[in-house]
Amino acid sequence: MKRFKGIKKISSTQLEEISPVEFRKASFEIFRSFVKFCDKHNLRYFIAGGTLIGAVRHQGFVWWDDDMDITMPRPDFEKFRALTKSGYLENYKIMSIYHTPKEHALPFLRIENDNFFADSTELAQRIYAWIDIMPWDGMPDNSQKHWKKVQHLKFCNYSARFPRKRLILGKYKGFKFLLNTLIFIASIPFKIVGANHYAKKIDALGKKYDFETAERVGTFVAGYGPKEEMPKWWFIDEKVGERYLWFEGVKARVPAHYDLVLEHMYGDFMTLPKSKKTHIIQAYKVLKNQESEE
Repeated sequence: MKRFKGIKKISSTQLEEISPVEFRKASFEIFRSFVKFCDKHNLRYFIAGGTLIGAVRHQGFVWWDDDMDITMPRPDFEKFRALTKSGYLENYKIMSIYHTPKEHALPFLRIENDNFFADSTELAQRIYAWIDIMPWDGMPDNSQKHWKKVQHLKFCNYSARFPRKRLILGKYKGFKFLLNTLIFIASIPFKIVGANHYAKKIDALGKKYDFETAERVGTFVAGYGPKEEMPKWWFIDEKVGERYLWFEGVKARVPAHYDLVLEHMYGDFMTLPKSKKTHIIQAYKVLKNQESEE
């Protein structure tokens, strides 16, 4: 069972099926360790996306969420990366283009617990329990031109990562097989250059404009594009100070004006969708950490 090149095979006799709820508890424990680490080192962070909606509405997970999303101002993101250059946060593995360049080719950090993994409907692959940490960067005055550069690099990065296994395991089946094959063939030149090359270019672009002096900030690595550009005072407002909400019993930092952030991103964020699929098909716990090379 492998997620991408380099991942090892786990014997089915070493696995115990668990529920998606148990799987996300494993992700939450990573988050708990992350918050503790940030508090110790005075690092700024903000919960984001569905995690932030969950904190506002339920003081915990929304029912469809399987992971946790966190953002950090670029200076704090870089400090965190430097403080964890060993590649671990406690017993959790840190995945990044610098920590694990052969395994992770995205311009943000992911912290994983490899004792828990799941089949993912969205990614057509097996994933470990994880949290994502994305940098907030300063934006230039001409942000339209900037976003075009970002989108181009993201397209190249995705093309270089386009997985062959999606032809079989993903939602691209039947009559879409030929189209998917052609896309895979078209992605080969990008694979030759390497996804890590494009990820580092996105990372460098994020560092180009100073976060502290910028009036507007954005995160390039998520999927909403220019919609993720916002006034910095929505996040950091000296008049308001630091703000926190409870999330599953943990005091989690949120943007100073989290209501403006969520309304900008999702519109009526207080009304939950009637139906929304989770990312998880089936989750597992590894009973023995004895893996053999595939």
